[in-house]
Parts: sequence; structure tokens; C-alpha cells
Amino acid sequence: MTVIVEEPMILGGEDDREECPALVPSLFPLMPPTLYFSTANEKVELLPAEQRRLLKWKMSTVTPNIVKHTIARSHFKATKKSYDWVGCWGHHMKSPGFKAIGEHQKLNHFPGTFQIGRKDRLWRNLSKMQLRFGKQEFNFFPRTFILPQDIKLLRKAWEDGGSKQKWIVKPVCSASFYIYVNCL
Repeated sequence: MTVIVEEPMILGGEDDREECPALVPSLFPLMPPTLYFSTANEKVELLPAEQRRLLKWKMSTVTPNIVKHTIARSHFKATKKSYDWVGCWGHHMKSPGFKAIGEHQKLNHFPGTFQIGRKDRLWRNLSKMQLRFGKQEFNFFPRTFILPQDIKLLRKAWEDGGSKQKWIVKPVCSASFYIYVNCL
């Protein structure tokens, strides 16, 4: 698989970039070093070919361009194989999928993070904690309505709230769409 990603323009020439070590020593005793992921103004030294062959990144349809740029600068090769990779930026996996991941493989999600990453599920979980431990302990989040089931409660709060209140409307499972509504 070949992935072509255009890197944003870098001020100065290619040779002006600072070269950083490919491996960074751990701050903790008896822990192995970690790979260095560079910024656009840096370049990463080449590891020996034997080690570079291990640098495979599993691409997905949701891998952001900034991640693609960063892994390319750090000498990773893209792969689609489901087993032959050390890093992946992808979709949430179902819990059984985590059993197949090796100790050396790194992901951008942990099991169960969907329960806090989706606003509707976060609200349900916080509401359960509020019921269990009380409003005094769990009073740090705004009142939330999940539509369509909470439409009557939302209308009542809207009418009772007055003209100065602000609302945030966010679709379920959408990370980039916010509408700020000022109630009249």
C-alpha cells in the first residue's frame, strides 16, 4: 500500500531542519526507549534498516493528515495488514478486538472510551453516578437533554429559563458540529 500525503510547506530548506534522535531514553529505570515523533520543523535520524522494517503503521479511513505527516517523517511505512503494525489511529474497536492486539501495538483508543467520548453516553454515565453518589458530589456538568426522548423536558427548561440562557446543541457521535443557541 502506498500513501501519498503532501506535507505542509516548511519555512527554510529541508536541510535546515533540526535532526532529532529516533529513540528517546525512558525517564524510568529499566524501561526501554520510546520512538520520537517529530514536528514539521524537525527530521528524525534513520534507525538501522533492520529496525526500520518494524516501523509499520496501520492506516484507517479516519487517520488524520497530521498523523500521516508525523509517521512519514518518523520513517514509518503504511500497512493495511491487521496484524503487522506497531501503531494505528483508527475507529473505536469493540472490546473483543482488543484481545488480538499485541503488547507492542499502540492505539488511539482504549476499551470503553466510547462511554465517555460520546456526549449521550457520557451524560448517562454521569447521571448514574449522580444518582448513586448524590448531586453534591456530581454537580460539575450542565443539565443535558438527549433528543428525541427528552424533548418535553427540553421545551419546559427552554420556556422556564428566560432570555439570557445559552444552549449547546450537539448531534450524537459527532465530534465537530456545535451550534450555540441563544434562547429568545
